[in-house]
Amino acid sequence: MLLDGLEERLVTDGDDDLPIPLISAVAASNEVPDDKAQRAAYDRFLVRVRLDYIHDPDDFRAMLTSVGTSGANPVSPLLSADDLRTIGQATESLALNPPPEVTEKLVELWRQIGVGRISDRRWKKTLKLAMAYALLCDETPTVRHLGVARWTLWSEPDEETSIRNTVLALTDPAASDVLDCEALLADLKVKAAGMQGAKLQERAEIAGKARKLVARAQKLAAAPDAKAYAPRLTAVVNEANTIVNQVLDLMSSGGA
Repeated sequence: MLLDGLEERLVTDGDDDLPIPLISAVAASNEVPDDKAQRAAYDRFLVRVRLDYIHDPDDFRAMLTSVGTSGANPVSPLLSADDLRTIGQATESLALNPPPEVTEKLVELWRQIGVGRISDRRWKKTLKLAMAYALLCDETPTVRHLGVARWTLWSEPDEETSIRNTVLALTDPAASDVLDCEALLADLKVKAAGMQGAKLQERAEIAGKARKLVARAQKLAAAPDAKAYAPRLTAVVNEANTIVNQVLDLMSSGGA
């Protein structure tokens, strides 16, 4: 029934097939299914995101005080169902005639990652997703928008990192650098949270790494191909500077 709903937009009631107005579907699982029938349904979910436990102290604090699924703060939709259908139609049209450089880059990805391993259907849907991404950004489709393939081309969790690195290296190197900066910041925030009992040298090392991160993020933000990531890089700079100031305040106050 799940597979029919996802693929055919139909559910079976006795002898009757009933159409359902399904636009999109979201699911969560603790593991990748091994069962053949479940695997077929799993393959119909185009975008795959693997979540780990929280490592960022600020995110952990936010989680502790979040409302969860209580329904106290329902999410307001930004787009109506009609809006989504209109975007879907425009995406279909764009995917029929993508820019030549987008097509060739997708062929390059196919050669490196997926010849005979990833279904043709998934490649075609990945192109459509890239076109939708460009539409939502109000941009002309470019190779950069193929960066969405990092969420669509992996199947097993242990291959996610290698596929993400390959996709971003070929389509959007700036995004890879931004993710690296954000990962470094998250690591620094964890270390900064334990500074109270750290030695003077350890605090100095944290401040030094934070300063280097500020310089790296500022340099990256100045690059033309990183323009789309300016808000994220600004956040990295601000939070890294906050860590530097925390270290200086602690050291100046003689905190143990």
